Amino acid sequence: LDQKFRRYLHRITMPTLIMWGAEDKVIPFQHAELWKRALPHAEVQVYKDAGHLVLDEKPEAVAAVAAHAA
Repeated sequence: LDQKFRRYLHRITMPTLIMWGAEDKVIPFQHAELWKRALPHAEVQVYKDAGHLVLDEKPEAVAAVAAHAA
């Protein structure tokens, strides 16, 4: 997580959904924990057998976004 970017994340105070594919080859899912620490009101969902394009790969991820936004 870029240090310049990280210093602004704490300003996001609304509930946030972080979604990650467990098989992401672009940004490994271990980075999700860094995002969680930087976003105090975040929930992390990791999707097994999904890569970087989790919304394209897992229909249940799309449903989770809809549920989170409701």
